Amino acid sequence: MPRHRAILALLLLAASTGLVVGQEGKPPKQPPAAEPQPASTGQEPAAAATAQEEIDVPAPPQEDRTPITSIVETWMRYVQDGEHRGYVHEKISLVPGRLHRYEYLHEGDLDVARVKESDEVDLVHWSWQATAQLTEAFDIYRLEAAGSQQGVQWRLEVRTVEDKQLWELTLSPTPENPNGELVRMEFPLDQTVGWNAELIFYKLRQRGDLSKPGKIPFPISGASGHLTNLTLRVEEPRLRTYLGKQAYVTPVTIENAPTESNMPVPLRVYVDKFGRVVEAVYQDETSHYVVCSGAVEARGGEQKLSARGRRDPFSKIGAMTRIGMGSKLGPSKGGDASSAIVVPPEKVGEKLKEIGVMIDELERLVKSSNPRAEQVYQRFLRYYQVLRRMCAGDPVKVNQLDAFKARAEQIYGGAERLVKRAHMLLEAIEDNYNALNEKGVEENLKQMRDLRLRSEFFQDERVVEMDRLIKAGDQKLTQTKVRIDLARKVLVLTGTVFKANVVTEDLDLRIVVPGATLDMREPVKVIHNLSYALINDKLYREGEEVDGQNVVIEKIQPHGVRVTYKGEVREVGLKKRDR
Repeated sequence: MPRHRAILALLLLAASTGLVVGQEGKPPKQPPAAEPQPASTGQEPAAAATAQEEIDVPAPPQEDRTPITSIVETWMRYVQDGEHRGYVHEKISLVPGRLHRYEYLHEGDLDVARVKESDEVDLVHWSWQATAQLTEAFDIYRLEAAGSQQGVQWRLEVRTVEDKQLWELTLSPTPENPNGELVRMEFPLDQTVGWNAELIFYKLRQRGDLSKPGKIPFPISGASGHLTNLTLRVEEPRLRTYLGKQAYVTPVTIENAPTESNMPVPLRVYVDKFGRVVEAVYQDETSHYVVCSGAVEARGGEQKLSARGRRDPFSKIGAMTRIGMGSKLGPSKGGDASSAIVVPPEKVGEKLKEIGVMIDELERLVKSSNPRAEQVYQRFLRYYQVLRRMCAGDPVKVNQLDAFKARAEQIYGGAERLVKRAHMLLEAIEDNYNALNEKGVEENLKQMRDLRLRSEFFQDERVVEMDRLIKAGDQKLTQTKVRIDLARKVLVLTGTVFKANVVTEDLDLRIVVPGATLDMREPVKVIHNLSYALINDKLYREGEEVDGQNVVIEKIQPHGVRVTYKGEVREVGLKKRDR
C-alpha cells in the first residue's frame, strides 16, 4: 500500500476508536477490563470506570438521546494485553451564534502491538491532534489535523466548498521521499466520510438512529474514495455499573467494516445518550478503550508524560507549517522545530495577556518599518493556532483570540498579502493558458495551493477568497488541457464552398388605407446562403461534427473555419495541415 494510502486509511477508519490495532488471529488473553460511565456535560471529564458485571435488564421508558447544550469532554485509556499503551482525549462544545454549530477537539498518543504473519510483534507508534468545526448534523465543515506515524509527520485539512468536501493530506519529507507528498481527494457532501468513528456515533445518536434495536446500513467512503456499506447492529440498552454508579448505554456491533488499513476495527462499542463512545472492544478481545477519570489516569499516571515516558507528542506539530512556496513541511517562519510552542493549560490566561503585548509590539514595529515585524507576526500566528485549539470549548477565550487575530491582520495584513499574491498567480495562469503551457499552469496552481495551507489562513475569513481563486485556477487548468487536446486534432481544410440559392416566393399583402382595404400578391426573391467546408476530404456544414475528431463547426469563412471543442475555440486555416 502506498505510504499516503496507509496513513489516509488510518485517518478515515478513525483516529481512535475505528483505527486502533490489536493482534489478529490470537486467542483472547484478557476480558474487556473496564465499563463506561454516564455522560457528563460539565467541564470536568467523566469519572473512571471499573470492571463490573453488566446487568442485563431492559431499559425503562426514557428519552433516547440527550442534546449537547454545552461541553462534553472525555478522556479514554487504551489497553492491550493488559498493558496501558496510550490515551485519547475528546471534547465537543456547542458554539452559539456561529455558522457552524459545534467545535471539536480530538487528540491522542498510542503504542499499538501488531502481530505479523511471522508471529513477530511490530510496535506501531502514532500521535495526532485535530480541531474541527461541525454542522448541526455533526458533519465536518472544516478540520485541521496534524500528527505522526512511525516517524512520518502528516497534516490533514478538510474544508467544505459548495457541494463537496476537499481533503488535503500532506506528508513530511523522509529519506525515501525527500520532497514530501501532497494527496488531494474530493467527496460529495451526500457521502459520509468520518474523521473518526466517534463523530459517526454522535451523528447517529443525535438524529435518533440508535433509538431501537436493529441493523443500520451506513455507507462510508474509504481511503480509495469508493463507498463501503457498513452494517451497525444496534442492541437494547444495557445497564452497566462502574464507580458504584449505573447508567444505560447502547451496545453496537460493527459488521463488515472497511479493511483498507489492513488493521482490525472495533467489534463492539458502547454509546451513551450523547452519542459518546465510552468503551470499545476489538476483534481480538485483548484490546479495548474505556473512559477514565481524566488526563492523569488516561496518560498512565503522569500529567505531562505519555504512558511510555515520552514528552507531549504535539511539541513539534504546532510548528509544522509550509516553508515558503515549496511543498515540504517544516517549522514556522521565524523559528525552528525546537522552538515549537507548548502551553500548559494553567498558563493559558497568562499567555493571552502576553499575546496582547505582542500585538502592541507588532504595531510599533510596523509603524517604524522595522523588518522584525514579520518575525513577531509569525510568532503570534503560532501562539494563536495553539491557543485557539486549546480553547475550542471556551467561547470567551475564543472570541478574545479571534479579536487578537483581527487586530494583527489589520496591522500587518499577512493574509491579505497572500491573497494579493494569489491574484498575481491567477494572472500568470491566464498567461500560461493562452500560451498552452500546461506545466506552467500546474506550477502556478501548486503555488496557490501552498499559499492556502499557510498559517495566515487559520480561522481566517479570507480563506473563502483563496478557495475561489484556486477554483478559478483549477478551471483554467482544465481549459488548458482541452485547448492542447483541441490543437492536436487532425483538421485538414482543403476548400470552402459558398452558394446562394435564389427562390421566388409569393408574398400575400393586405394594405389598409382610409376607406378601403387592398389585397394583393407580389412575387418576392428570397436568397438562402449555403456554405460548406471540405475537411479531411469530406463536406460539412455549420453545426455539424467532424467525424472522428469530436469537434463542431461553428462558422465557415472564405479562408478558414472556426471549430469548438468542450467550450474551447480553434481557427483552422485553408490548405493548412495542423496537428
